[in-house]
Amino acid sequence: MKQDIYYTPSGKFPIYLPPLSFAFGIVISAIGGFIYSYAMYYIPFLYINFIFTIALGILLGMGTGFINTLLKNRNIKFSFLSGFITGIFGIYFSWVFYVKAFTKGTVYTFQPEELLEIIHEFSKTGTFEIKGLRPTGIFLYTFWIIESFLILVSSLFIPYFTTISAPFCEHCNIWLEGEDYVGPLEHIKNSNLLKEEIETRNYNILKELKTVSSNTNHFTIIELFYCTTCDHSYFTTIKDIEYTYDSKGKESKLETSILENVIISHKVFEELKSEVRQAKEILDMEKEKLDEFDEDRW
Repeated sequence: MKQDIYYTPSGKFPIYLPPLSFAFGIVISAIGGFIYSYAMYYIPFLYINFIFTIALGILLGMGTGFINTLLKNRNIKFSFLSGFITGIFGIYFSWVFYVKAFTKGTVYTFQPEELLEIIHEFSKTGTFEIKGLRPTGIFLYTFWIIESFLILVSSLFIPYFTTISAPFCEHCNIWLEGEDYVGPLEHIKNSNLLKEEIETRNYNILKELKTVSSNTNHFTIIELFYCTTCDHSYFTTIKDIEYTYDSKGKESKLETSILENVIISHKVFEELKSEVRQAKEILDMEKEKLDEFDEDRW
């Protein structure tokens, strides 16, 4: 992959981002940990608890991603760091409040050493049952490790994908807000050839794609992103869209990104829009003629 072809976060972030991001992470960790702990205690069903665990990780990841986006973070390492810290605090607070719930409020501590001792005691007696069995020891620790892992994965990677997925205009210091699309266009059969052509900055393959009917089940969409306040930032993402239907007529949509956030020039941006505009006009004219023919026939 040629790095100068694709958008890459600059690595910059404002100096006030770390303290505000960490503070926000602690707050959502405390709130999420509180809700999660009492839900786990009062609804002790393994499958439902699994959903709660995934939900907590997503909450922490989305919360971290939100504050990083709001404060204009473009540093991937910081995205991972902030997600990791939020996830660790989420696990910590979930234990703080779970201990309180499990002991009916008789034990309420924020001291890590005391929490570890209590957790060790819990491992001896167990905290829940599965079909009449009460896991203890290594089996219970394994469950807790998996639980913590699931929380950390979401809290780590959601902020990461948030950082790399949205292009940022360094010239104007804003996330790109302009968005347009080209399509539906004919399905690209050879995606590898497309990548090779684009990575050599040959965009003719895109310009030559023909517009197809909106009723087509398999087609290509070209998404265009641009800065609304300057002419320095233009990007495109090419997607393959396919609609399928089962025996009952239920629709399913499969969306695959062939290329993401490819850097293009203002000239290419305008050419792509112009090519599509012309193609759409021809398609509209053909549709009008067909409608007129139908009306005359009836």
